[in-house]
Parts: sequence; structure tokens; C-alpha cells
Amino acid sequence: MTVDARHVLGPALGGTLARTSGVTVLHLTGDIDVSAEAALARLLSELTPPVRVDMTEVSFVDLRGVRVIVRAADRLDLVVVGGPATLDLVLGFLGDAAGALRRERPA
Repeated sequence: MTVDARHVLGPALGGTLARTSGVTVLHLTGDIDVSAEAALARLLSELTPPVRVDMTEVSFVDLRGVRVIVRAADRLDLVVVGGPATLDLVLGFLGDAAGALRRERPA
């Protein structure tokens, strides 16, 4: 069963949420920056694991956005798919501090 819900998380960030075969899938589009930080954190706090965050249509993520995602990773058994080059850069700097966050390349 799939349940879809559209969310506006900031002036430049939107998302679609679905639960399919026991996995919550959050498909994000746009920019994850300070204007979306609180709304994204709130949405992630309401989800149940496991969670897959599809960032293939995210064009920018700042440090605050990365922090929100990394903090949610342990609790949500979170996998991030895709994402902009800035995400890879920041996660590279974080190393082990990125915790349980797992990355997958888009198919």
C-alpha cells in the first residue's frame, strides 16, 4: 500500500512522502537551506524507520540541512539516494561524524 502526501518545507523545498512495502520514501525537490531546516527536521521527527530520502532532485544543501539529515539517520535507519555535490563534500569532511547515514547512488 502506498500513501502519498505532498509537503512544502520551505520557499525552495518541496517533498512527496509515501510508505510502500514498509519503507517510508521522502522524495525532496529544490534547495535544503536555512529556510527549510525546521520544517524538514519536524517532518523527519514524525517518520518511522526505515526511511529512504530521495535527493536526486535536490540542487543545493547547506550545512544546516546536512545536520538535520545526519541527526535523523541513527533513529530512522536512513538511506539517502542521490543529492548535490555539496552533500558529498560535507559528508566527506564529516567522516565518522556522519554516524549511521548511508548513501546510495541513483539507479
